Amino acid sequence: MAHTPLPEPLLRSFGTLDEMMAARQALLAAGLPADRIETRVIQDEAGPVEGNFLVGNGRTTHGGPPGAVLAGPEVPYEENFSRTVTRGGHLLLVHAVGAAQRDQAQQVLASHPGVDPAAAAAAAG
Repeated sequence: MAHTPLPEPLLRSFGTLDEMMAARQALLAAGLPADRIETRVIQDEAGPVEGNFLVGNGRTTHGGPPGAVLAGPEVPYEENFSRTVTRGGHLLLVHAVGAAQRDQAQQVLASHPGVDPAAAAAAAG
């Protein structure tokens, strides 16, 4: 018996957990089954994109590039390191069954701020 491969899931990357969960709620409200919607939060070994304790944000009190040391009065800790920001680590996958469900999910996702990695890659060439 021939095996029919499942279609690729619809994938969206969100900047925040709240954005991802809002999109999930909209999909559920539109009638998509909860067991067809998967959420993932990705952690990276490099750490957050801002406020990373190893590099910080490089903002100095004088506005120029920091000297050899990335701490101290020239690069204040509170401004540069205390608030971490993680972006794009919130993934939503929709395992739609059939063309109608896939179209419905795409319409719902179009009204949310998630990034379609496949479309972004195609646009980049």
